[in-house]
Amino acid sequence: AIVPKPTTCAGVVSLHKVSHNGYFSLYDSTNKPYLAFCDFQSDPGFAWTLIESLSLSYGQSSTFRKSFGVNVPSNECTPNWSNYRLSKARMTTIKNAASSTHFRATCNFNSDSEKGLQNRRDYLRVSFCAYDYLLVARGWTCAVVDYINIRGTSCSKCSIPLYSHATSYHLFIDLPQAKSTCGRFDVPNTVSGEDVFGDYRAVNNQFSCSASSSSTTNWWIDGYNYIVTKIRLALWCQSRTLAIVPKPTTCAAVRSLHKVSHNGYFSLHDSTNKPYLAFCDFQSDPGFAWTLIESLSLSHGQSSTFRKSFGTNVPSNECTPNWSNYRLSKARMTTIKNAASSTHFRATCNFNSDSEKGLQNRRDYLRVSFCAYDHLLTVKGWTCAVVDYINIRGTSCSKCSIPLYSHASVHHLFIDVPYAKANCGRFDVPNTVSGEDVFGDYRNVNNQFSCTASSSSTTNWWIGGTHFD
Repeated sequence: AIVPKPTTCAGVVSLHKVSHNGYFSLYDSTNKPYLAFCDFQSDPGFAWTLIESLSLSYGQSSTFRKSFGVNVPSNECTPNWSNYRLSKARMTTIKNAASSTHFRATCNFNSDSEKGLQNRRDYLRVSFCAYDYLLVARGWTCAVVDYINIRGTSCSKCSIPLYSHATSYHLFIDLPQAKSTCGRFDVPNTVSGEDVFGDYRAVNNQFSCSASSSSTTNWWIDGYNYIVTKIRLALWCQSRTLAIVPKPTTCAAVRSLHKVSHNGYFSLHDSTNKPYLAFCDFQSDPGFAWTLIESLSLSHGQSSTFRKSFGTNVPSNECTPNWSNYRLSKARMTTIKNAASSTHFRATCNFNSDSEKGLQNRRDYLRVSFCAYDHLLTVKGWTCAVVDYINIRGTSCSKCSIPLYSHASVHHLFIDVPYAKANCGRFDVPNTVSGEDVFGDYRNVNNQFSCTASSSSTTNWWIGGTHFD
């Protein structure tokens, strides 16, 4: 089976049938996941993907006085409302999607409110049929906009001059120019050279995007979509009462919220309410939802950097999850572990994110209940733990006592196979090499154990628990 990989927010709503605004995982043209903010509520029938949000102070800087045709990404890994812009490549992927028919500009979009926008005052929406130059540099061009509102003066299907320049001007509207050219859109009390929706060389503090240095201008791509409209109508009663935007902290919460059954990257929120990407596995263990907290290749797992317990904070590539060099911060692991749904942890080998199941079998696999061993995120010497299930090179047992070990600055959590044979439940694995380590640390390895078969073999650690659909 092919894991769905939406490239736009319209794709997200079609896939997950969501009706609330929030951060979701999109995929770019290189098949890499990234976080994006989606608005499904402020424009009935539309699904919008945020491509840029800048405060007035950032919008006036030379860095961002450039057209969308210039590649000036900012904080792609940590989306925010005051200093954020997607790369041109990612904007292009969104624009080229079949569902992307429009772009728009808004002021002070509020991600925590139910609707995001309280009204359409200081608002612009344009069809790509009317103006197809969003991602290229273009001088003054008259465009018949769907709708524009500047300080309460509005019009629909009227001709407005839009302007951008590759290296000198962000896409914007000059109000005196709009009054005298194209459809002659006349806004009362305009200041000399007043700019709206971008560039901001001359501003009016009565325009909400430029009321203060912290006021924000938000640009979006996506558009009207039959599937989106149909889903929104079906979920309208639910969305009307959804005052609090759901912010899942675990993959179990994602499954409960979105009713998803496929593996993939999803947006979680940490204890500071910041969104981040995490890989979720809903398929390899029927009845369980798993959140990936670490994945290391053998070569990385043997480095001194990662020969440390999960009680030590050694985050790696949190913004760009991957299978060979990735670890969440201790704070984010703690938030996941402390969730009511988190009852177990596990270790797997060579998890395949592109397959339907992720794991073909449970060979070289460990699953433990926090009731049996509650020291995952702390430092603990040798401790006998009754594991749910363990399999080492085909030798397995359930509800057996296995010695686990970690040390803050010297040893990752792991099992010493010869030590397991002599201690606790005396788990005996044939053909063990001297001092053989499994599931971490890897000072002595056996290439018949799949996590250590080669330098690129991976060990994957997860926190999760059972779910009830």
